[in-house]
Amino acid sequence: QNLGFAQRLMRGLEKRGKLDRDVENLPSDAQIADMAARGIGLTRPETAVLLAYAKIDLYESLLASSIPDDPYLGRELGRYFPPALSKKYPDAIANHRLRREIIATMLSNSMINRGGPTFLARVRDETGASVDEISGAFALARDGFQMTALNTELDKLDNMIGGRLQLELYAEIEDLLTASVVWFLRNEDTTGGLADKVAHFQKGIETIARALDKLLPPAFRNMVERRREQLVSGGLPAPLAGHIAGLLFLSRAPDIIRVADDTGASLLAAAETFYAIGEMFSIGPLIRQAQDLRLDDYYERIALSRTIDAMSVAQRRITARLVQGGGKGAAAIEKWQASHGTVIARVRSALEELNQSELTVAKLAVAAGLFADLARD
Repeated sequence: QNLGFAQRLMRGLEKRGKLDRDVENLPSDAQIADMAARGIGLTRPETAVLLAYAKIDLYESLLASSIPDDPYLGRELGRYFPPALSKKYPDAIANHRLRREIIATMLSNSMINRGGPTFLARVRDETGASVDEISGAFALARDGFQMTALNTELDKLDNMIGGRLQLELYAEIEDLLTASVVWFLRNEDTTGGLADKVAHFQKGIETIARALDKLLPPAFRNMVERRREQLVSGGLPAPLAGHIAGLLFLSRAPDIIRVADDTGASLLAAAETFYAIGEMFSIGPLIRQAQDLRLDDYYERIALSRTIDAMSVAQRRITARLVQGGGKGAAAIEKWQASHGTVIARVRSALEELNQSELTVAKLAVAAGLFADLARD
């Protein structure tokens, strides 16, 4: 599915004189078109070559930017050295003559290891953001959701759970990372004051995670419980299984935090209302179904991302309107229905029909349009 973005990466590297596909035995554009038609992707050796080139290219871009001088991203320096050394010689490490190079190396490795070789190309195409902005958004997403710790927990399950399941879970976290980076680029300033922003979003996400079971409507709680049971039966420890099962809904936490920030409403009231709207219109299942679409066309992947974002914006606007009225959850929904019953019923009917049919990007765009109209009504 990332073949189109891999092609974009190769073209970009070639244009800047950093890659020769013939030398590296990588497929030409004609070969890629044939691969896409047959539904196959790059081989592991080809992906490994692109992984190396993507890291080198990102490292050089980071080194030429102001990123290694950012106080928050400077923490990558501490991750490079053994804890005992960092504790004993903090000043020597902070003033290391290769400080910028080490930070750029650690950050480029982290971004490409967790996002894949096409990560930067994909995020750039979806947002038009610079390397500085993308690096800041990456730190917000990774540390806000504490993905390093989550991936470490998955690492510990080597040879304890099935390989296919483990890879699926890594991919799930990668998808959350990419989607969150795009969200932060579209909704937050990611070029300064990162420490305060990471702390703010991390605290908000933790608060929602702790209360998620109480915040979710019954239908969504059942979805999480079914997923948790599947993961436990696959060999995951119950606490980790529960956390991963809740990621489908916890992934919407940045939207909820934004609503609370913009309206002054309590975070939990905003969350309860946001999830109630999601259940009312089956937004969560619809987005999950959309994310599972197999799209080999590069432009369809971009269109899908933007359409999902449009639905998130509409859901956020409706939530903000309801919580500003002092209500929350089901009570706020009931009051809203009393004044907008006809148009709500029409949109719900259309979305339910989409949920029951084979989803396409075009159908999802129609759904997003209807939902956006409702948010403006």
